[in-house]
Parts: sequence; structure tokens; C-alpha cells
Amino acid sequence: MTRNGDTGDHPVGWRLIDSVDRRGMMKLVRAFPEQCRDAASIAATYSPVRGDFRNVVILGMGGSAVGGDLLRVLLEAEDGTLPVVVTRDYQCPAFVDHRTLCIAASYSGNTEETLAATRDALKRGASVLPITTGGELERLVPDAASIRIPGGQPPRSALGYMFLPALIALSRIGICRDFAPDISEAITELDQLAAACDPDADQHSNPGQAIARSLERSLPAFYGSSAIAGVVAFRWKCQFNENAKRHAIWNVLPELDHNEICGWRTARYQGKFRWVFIRNRSDSVRVNQRLEITRSVLASNSVGHTDVWGSGDSNLSRALTAILLGDFVSTYVAVYNGIDPTDIGEIDLLKSELERQAH
Repeated sequence: MTRNGDTGDHPVGWRLIDSVDRRGMMKLVRAFPEQCRDAASIAATYSPVRGDFRNVVILGMGGSAVGGDLLRVLLEAEDGTLPVVVTRDYQCPAFVDHRTLCIAASYSGNTEETLAATRDALKRGASVLPITTGGELERLVPDAASIRIPGGQPPRSALGYMFLPALIALSRIGICRDFAPDISEAITELDQLAAACDPDADQHSNPGQAIARSLERSLPAFYGSSAIAGVVAFRWKCQFNENAKRHAIWNVLPELDHNEICGWRTARYQGKFRWVFIRNRSDSVRVNQRLEITRSVLASNSVGHTDVWGSGDSNLSRALTAILLGDFVSTYVAVYNGIDPTDIGEIDLLKSELERQAH
């Protein structure tokens, strides 16, 4: 079957990619390992804020908030000494006070909700650490307290810049352990995955293209096997929305077994679906048993499935490699259908209308 912009069974190389992906999303995805190196280098110069912190709150929206989700689940899984909360709203949680460290994550520095929440945090006496390219957010907080990252790309492609400086900052403050070995391992694994998923890599061993082809004509359900894998599944869903301009479903075990599993009974009448199970090698025996039973129950609905495993020994490496694979997959699906993955006209229109009404 030949798709719009596709060449049947032939590899989708850079020449074809560039003709559809006019603003270079695939190049940004391919450069993610180098972005992570740069992000770690930037964070190494951070001068830690001091305080008797009792909790950490991440303020952010969209692609800038996903790094906060990843930070939260990583620390919950293995190392966190303080509770971490991610807030996607115009205001802070009521408990925020002078013992709170707020990380204000806005790639542009002008995200409406994050700016409002940051002002709220400052009024409550919280310490605020902005991670941004500049904008109004940097003007709200003294320069010495900010981590400045490079601009010039869509926020959803800047996860390394939004996530790693926050993780490294927390370790330098003393809120979590030093993740330097995990970061080093992750970058090595990311290099290998990016090479395997490159548009000019061998088509038959390219995991990005293989999964993209399996999902191209279906509505995917991205299911995480645990909290960490659940954040990865959510990221896959968001990237499918923004890059591929496609709807997708996401959920996480064990919660989906208490409700969503019943919805698949009539799936055959609702369209073509495919499950993608995001797995983690640190999952418990009980979680793995639950996943296999869940899959056997769902199999009666004749929906195909794919398992996705991140690579590496650490949770950090496995999460980042699984995320990068999803970024490749969503971008390939866009190209297969002749869609520019960078364009987000609906979001741009909404923002411009909100700005117009504000004045």
C-alpha cells in the first residue's frame, strides 16, 4: 500500500522527510541526544537556591510540563525525599508557602497559565526557579535564580532542556541523589536509538518506521505498565496529537483495569484500534502478570498490539529512550500522511484569540 508522500516498501529517507517536514521536526528529534548533553552542561553551572524546603511544585503546561511529570515519577520510584507535585493551572496549590520550591517551566517564558501561577507562588513566599528561554517569566524572577536554555524550537521538542536541568538542580540543592551516572547511560542509549531510527537507517531494522507503519491507519491506545511508563504513554499520546495531528488514547496500569478495559468490548464496532504497551523492566512481577492477563482479555476484540521497551539499566534511561522512540514514531506518521509535524495551527489560533479577548 502506498501512502500520501510514502514510497511503498522503500525507506523514508531525508529527501522525502524534508519535502514534507518543512520546519525540521525530524531533525530536532534526531538531535535529542545532543540536546540532552547540552542540557546537562547548562545545568552544571547552576548556583543552587537555599531553603528548608518541604515540597516541590512544578508549574507548567503542555510540553514544558511533561518534564515535571517525568521528574515526579522518577523521584517517587527511587529517590525522592520530598513530595513533588505538577500543576497545570493559573494558580498554585493552597499548600504552597515559604517552604516550597517552585520550578516554573515555560520554554517561551510567556505561557499565560505558568506566569499567573508563578506570580501566585511569589506572593505566597515560595522560592521560584524558572527554566526558560527568556520572556516575561525571566523578568518576574531575579536573573540569578533562573536556568536559561536555548530557544528557537517548538516546546514539545525541548524535553531535554526542560527536564534535565530541573533534575540536576534538585540534586545540587540536596533534594535528590546525583543522577549523573543515569544521565550518562541515557545519552549513550539515546545515541544508539537515534541512529537506528534515522530516516536513512536500514528500513527493516528501523523501529521508528516499523511502529509508525503499524499505527498509521489506526487509533492507538498507549498504555503504561506503571507510573513511569504511564508518563511515557502520555507523552506518546501528546506527540501523536501535535506531530501527527491524530487522536490517541492513553492510560496506565493498574487503573485502566478498573474501568477502561470494559470499553473495549465493542471496539470492533468503533473503528480500527491498536494497543501500544509501554513497558519497564523494573515493573513488579504482579504488574507483569496483570498486563499479560489484561492483554488476553483484550485480545478477544481482535485489536493488534505492540510492546515498547526503553533501553538501559536505569529508570531514567529507559524512560528517555522510550520517549525518543515515540517522538520518531509520531513524526514518521505525520510524514506518511503528508502532514507537516511542526505546524500547530489550532493551538496558535486559540492563543491569538485569547490574547485578543484579554485586550
